[in-house]
Amino acid sequence: MATRPEIQALLGEPRFNWSDPAPWAELEQELGIEFPADFREIVDAYGSIEINGQLYLKHPAGHLLHDLGEMIRRDLELWRDEDMA
Repeated sequence: MATRPEIQALLGEPRFNWSDPAPWAELEQELGIEFPADFREIVDAYGSIEINGQLYLKHPAGHLLHDLGEMIRRDLELWRDEDMA
């Protein structure tokens, strides 16, 4: 993954600047995984963003329109349905 300075050179100054780790901790506990620290740092800085219509970064804060946890839950349900078919 690119470094924070490289991302900032590409996207400009971050404006989201989230500092509460609770949404990450809750989602990681629910899923039994740990997100990479550099991914969390970038998403905390920029929030949920779309880059070039090809890369989607979502933040886990549940009050946001583009919620990482909701996306993961929806995808898991889709794959469960596929497995049942």
